[in-house]
Amino acid sequence: MKPNKIDIVSDSTMNTLYKRASSVIEQARETAYRQVNEALVKRNWDLGKLIAEEELNGQNRATYGASIIKDLSKRLTAAYGKGFTKSYLYSYVLFYKTHLTIFQSPIGKSAKLLSWTHYYILTQELNDEARKWYEREATQI
Repeated sequence: MKPNKIDIVSDSTMNTLYKRASSVIEQARETAYRQVNEALVKRNWDLGKLIAEEELNGQNRATYGASIIKDLSKRLTAAYGKGFTKSYLYSYVLFYKTHLTIFQSPIGKSAKLLSWTHYYILTQELNDEARKWYEREATQI
């Protein structure tokens, strides 16, 4: 059976359609990635804030804080799986303390957020100036 002219699509038409469809898919993926990353960074900042505020209410902060982290880690890991170890919870607190205004000011809300992995690594830098420099460099990439 001979194909109708309607059934025949030129290669250039298919290539153009494919490129446009690919662009739509890539833009959607990038949007989804940014939104998931922002939610993850916000979640970790909020958890750090909750823990930091609770630690401040304790009598013996060091012992009390360690107890909170240990117990909370066990419960969160049981309920939600990995990502809530004691070391991660401590990193959430450090992230909150080193980025107090990231979600509180209009500038912070519009600033380019790094991935949680970037922030996690940056919390390991104890020198404030060095950490800020690394963060500025990472946002320019």
